[in-house]
Amino acid sequence: MRALTERPEYRAVYAGTETDIPGNRLLVHRKPSEAFDAAVRTLVPAERLWLRDVPYSAVDLEAGLTRVRGDMTYWQNRGIAISTISTQPGLGCVQIGLPNLDRGRAALVEHYKPNTPVCVVFELPPIPMPMPAR
Repeated sequence: MRALTERPEYRAVYAGTETDIPGNRLLVHRKPSEAFDAAVRTLVPAERLWLRDVPYSAVDLEAGLTRVRGDMTYWQNRGIAISTISTQPGLGCVQIGLPNLDRGRAALVEHYKPNTPVCVVFELPPIPMPMPAR
């Protein structure tokens, strides 16, 4: 699957994959494309495949992620603490986690629309785990 999604003709189409463990299926998020769908179907049996339409490719979302990551100092200077940033292909957005939604959600959404779709969620900063002793 990875080799397929990295082919130049599919980079603007492919968004991401998820596994549906209870359903024993592979969910492939992609912008609609008959050629891509046909190529995926050669790799995954139809009963194990769910092709899901999304508005943005992984390339689109990575560009948005890079933009938000580059703005971290801008947001810190405005008192908005960003805990996490990730892409969410199934939701079609760059997900931004904040420890305080009241302080920043509206400003983030307004700042990035219409070029970067963002989903702002409550999320505390990650806690680093110590490395296990060897």
